[in-house]
Amino acid sequence: GQETGYATLNPIRFGQNVALSNGNLRYTSPGGSNGVAMTTISMTSKKYYCEFTAIAVTYGEIGICNNDVNLNTYLGGDANGWMYYSGNGQKYNGGTNTSYGATWTNGDVIGIAFDADIRELTYYKNGVSQGVAFTGLAVDEYYFAIGANSQIGDFNFGQKPFKFPPPAGFQSLN
Repeated sequence: GQETGYATLNPIRFGQNVALSNGNLRYTSPGGSNGVAMTTISMTSKKYYCEFTAIAVTYGEIGICNNDVNLNTYLGGDANGWMYYSGNGQKYNGGTNTSYGATWTNGDVIGIAFDADIRELTYYKNGVSQGVAFTGLAVDEYYFAIGANSQIGDFNFGQKPFKFPPPAGFQSLN
């Protein structure tokens, strides 16, 4: 069973054509339509970790956002979303992409580690760090997020044991 008190994807605040299921831990977005979903709990201080397991991914985009993100575009498509893209392993923010890490696909587990104290974001592919993706984010309220089209996957915010150990000092979002 799932533990209580942990974050889920927010069933009230998400983009067009997005479906949430499995206790709001599964994200489904059909092809041809972008849509962002974000967690119910924000991060303003401390260090947090979650995992995303890709089930059926064509355009996989996961990361974080703030409250001002455009929910009806892809995550990273505006200045209020930061993401790691499956297809080319690049990172995106404000619609700009740069080289980052390995590509990822169905069956991969992507860890997201956000240090809200120093506002630094790092991704892990199957337990292997891809390096720091973003640093120096503004002081703000941040949420784990997802946003793409043609993507199905499950989040774990700590409701169940993580598949890979979180980095030292990082905790579940609850």
